[in-house]
Amino acid sequence: MKVKRILIGTIIWTLGILIPVLQHGIISLIASRAKTHSYAYHNLIKYFFDLPWIVWVYLIAMWLVGTILVISGLRAKSSQQ
Repeated sequence: MKVKRILIGTIIWTLGILIPVLQHGIISLIASRAKTHSYAYHNLIKYFFDLPWIVWVYLIAMWLVGTILVISGLRAKSSQQ
């Protein structure tokens, strides 16, 4: 088992979820606190999953990379190592 690959894969999985959530949260917070806005906070949260396509590509790519790293880290060490 390769702990470093598992750790990196887990971090990538975490960042793959955390970064889009933080991005949307910050944008929602800024939009709802602006003095001249026409957005209500609950209306912004309602459309949380209406993310741009690039965010979905990012999420899928991070999931794939994390999965590959974790699976390769879980394999038994070869006799050469």
